[in-house]
Amino acid sequence: MKRLTLRTVQYVHIVKEFAAARDVCVLRAKKRGCDHTFHLMWAGERGALARGLMDLLEEVAMQENPVYRCSPMMRRLARALRGMPFYEKEIQGLGRFLQGNDSLHMEGYVRFRMGKYCEMLDSMSYSLIKKMNLHARED
Repeated sequence: MKRLTLRTVQYVHIVKEFAAARDVCVLRAKKRGCDHTFHLMWAGERGALARGLMDLLEEVAMQENPVYRCSPMMRRLARALRGMPFYEKEIQGLGRFLQGNDSLHMEGYVRFRMGKYCEMLDSMSYSLIKKMNLHARED
């Protein structure tokens, strides 16, 4: 069993959905100002913890990007990146982070430690928008 503290400012509903959908027990949830803290107990294996949290952090990354937040099609395309080697490296990096830490600030982790993943999302959206504009000009 692994204890984990998740902190978030605006993604409370995502943490609650995550805990309800997986084998996660919320020991305590508290709010201080704008900061929400969830003390969790994970009953699964460590590899599954990193993979499950990566799903959660991927959702946060898409919510942080206005293109993905508003477009279900773009969200489906972003989820297709899960089989790519850089996505697996992100999971491995998260696993190493969890070995030495029992607390994770979701927005901070996405912004600072998942920068390459967020850049990949940006470049993917940019290239698709560019292609759409080119097709619109041809018509």
